[in-house]
Amino acid sequence: MKYYLQRYFPLYNKREYYRKEVDSSLRRSAGLITGFDDESVEKAISQVFADDNMDDTLLHQRQLTEERKQDERWKIQDIIPDNTFLDPILKLCRDQGIQLFLVRVKRRRDLMKNQQGKGLVVYMDKLKNYLDNNNIPILDYTEDSRIEKQHFGHGDHLNRQSGRALSTAILADDLRKILSL
Repeated sequence: MKYYLQRYFPLYNKREYYRKEVDSSLRRSAGLITGFDDESVEKAISQVFADDNMDDTLLHQRQLTEERKQDERWKIQDIIPDNTFLDPILKLCRDQGIQLFLVRVKRRRDLMKNQQGKGLVVYMDKLKNYLDNNNIPILDYTEDSRIEKQHFGHGDHLNRQSGRALSTAILADDLRKILSL
């Protein structure tokens, strides 16, 4: 899909540039409207949109609503991993002597138990079975208790202060074990 967007929609390739330009214009406008300098505007924006001000329950409810909609749209062929791109990727990796493994990251909603949609649970069970049958490790961090609420930044993203460093250390440790380093 990304290939087609890049090829046939020139604006797609400039999306980051336009996002930054719009963001910059909005920030400058806020300063002009309020009469505050750029530093004061940045400070106010950081305060208003701080992680502590985010209502986790609203985020979780929105994610679950979207996943339930997805559950209703999934068809059986969508939840059978061996009918996907995995076979050609697995063959290519084996032909090239590359150890394939998959990583599943923890999302903010995974901080609460049993929050995954039924379709996702079925898909992950089938995917894990497929991976086991093909000797492909999966590093699934969705229930990793070391990654806690304070490690998240905006939405599902890990924060720069501790989340990224922690998840990188955990992943590096697990990769050492898989790759016998």
